[in-house]
Amino acid sequence: MSERTSGEKPKVLGIDIETFSNVDLTKCGVYKYVEGDFHILLFAYAFDDEEVKIVDMACGESIPQEVLDAVDDPDIIKAAWNAQFERTCIGHYLGRVLDPDSWRCSMVHAASLSLPLALKNAAKVLKTGQ
Repeated sequence: MSERTSGEKPKVLGIDIETFSNVDLTKCGVYKYVEGDFHILLFAYAFDDEEVKIVDMACGESIPQEVLDAVDDPDIIKAAWNAQFERTCIGHYLGRVLDPDSWRCSMVHAASLSLPLALKNAAKVLKTGQ
């Protein structure tokens, strides 16, 4: 577990994954999706404002231990667009249910600001590009 002093900003691990399953996500939801022939193809991550790193799991690369440790550390915030999807997929990959308490959903935050819920549309509104 990380040691932080009072008032110190928590460390944030930003995550974005690309996945494959032979089950149609739009017809069944994420829990059935991960029960199919499911694979994480790409795992992009960045700690705080560091440069984004991409793990090409489709080509046999592995998620670094530092990232795996952070996923289990309740003092590190895990942030993702549609965080419930990322958390469920990563949890399935790791073979366990991940505690949602330290996860933050950028899509929910966008919704609270009346932004579109589709990432590409929110990016368009914010003029951030892709």
